[in-house]
Amino acid sequence: MERTSKTDTFVRPLFVGAVAGIGASYLLGNEPIPALGGNWSPAMLIGGAAAGGSVVSGLTHNYVLKLIPGNSAKYAAMENMVLGPVLTGASTYGIMALATGSRLSLAAAMELTALGAASHVAGDYAYSTLYPVYSQPGYRTGY
Repeated sequence: MERTSKTDTFVRPLFVGAVAGIGASYLLGNEPIPALGGNWSPAMLIGGAAAGGSVVSGLTHNYVLKLIPGNSAKYAAMENMVLGPVLTGASTYGIMALATGSRLSLAAAMELTALGAASHVAGDYAYSTLYPVYSQPGYRTGY
């Protein structure tokens, strides 16, 4: 399977969410966070929020930046390199604020935004290097 705009939009967030979940478990530990009517693991909640933010970033790249008149694919790719982490970080904070139903402190907002942005960069790198290798037909895992 090769990379397409759909895999970039909907498979990349899985990598971003996994990286954010790992980062959240190291930063926050395993104490449950009350959100959405239940108690959630920080890794699951923040990983899901970062994955959602990455989807927002991918949709912006595919359906907003490319539709700006006079904006070439080259400029859209460069704009996405800057806007992608920013949108993922801001969306991670926004989704977490909505999910917990509370205003988060400035320190928590900065931490979530930075975690989302860093997860976007690291998850994008993992997606770009691992997905083409392990998604090939006939790849054997040894099972």
